[in-house]
Amino acid sequence: MAICCSDPPSGHVRWTLSLLVSELKRQGIVTDAHCAEEPLICIDEAAMELKQGLKQPIPLKPGQDAKEDYHYQRNGTRAIFLFINSIRGWRRVKSYEHRRRIEWAEEMPHLLLVDYPNARKVKLVCDNLNTHHIASLYEAFPAQEAHQLARRLEIHYTLPNGSWLNIAEIELSVLHQQCLERRLPCYRILSTVFFQGVARSRWET
Repeated sequence: MAICCSDPPSGHVRWTLSLLVSELKRQGIVTDAHCAEEPLICIDEAAMELKQGLKQPIPLKPGQDAKEDYHYQRNGTRAIFLFINSIRGWRRVKSYEHRRRIEWAEEMPHLLLVDYPNARKVKLVCDNLNTHHIASLYEAFPAQEAHQLARRLEIHYTLPNGSWLNIAEIELSVLHQQCLERRLPCYRILSTVFFQGVARSRWET
């Protein structure tokens, strides 16, 4: 955001996407390759509504389309957190009942101590939400533990109206199209469908 609001390079009237990418690379925020000591991880979240059909659907048959009654029972929602390292081809997904500061903060020790224990710091790309903040760590953990986590975390926010620049948002869209565009009555079936549909990812509930 600060870069967009600053003066454009000499010879240009305004910032363009090409100029922004060049500037982000110059500042080291975005590079063509990230070393293992400082991996670039994208995170995004989505809400999944759990629905249970009230009548047994009629399956697909030769010469007959599948049929599903439009009445359903709503069984609450689940929050889906997706992490992706597109350079390494690594993904991890976690399902929560809620989507608050606490849930976001609880994912950071797993990211830093389990997924990337040898990284000097992790560059985390996320949307500019009030839950995506270092302060969330201090709300969830004792000050000393939160400080140790914060020292290894470097947060980069996507631009306003530019969340599509976050690769995790694209990955969530693919996940929804491949696995979640159906009625899923509970989170256990949600996790099973996801694991079967996208074996390249890692699912946790």
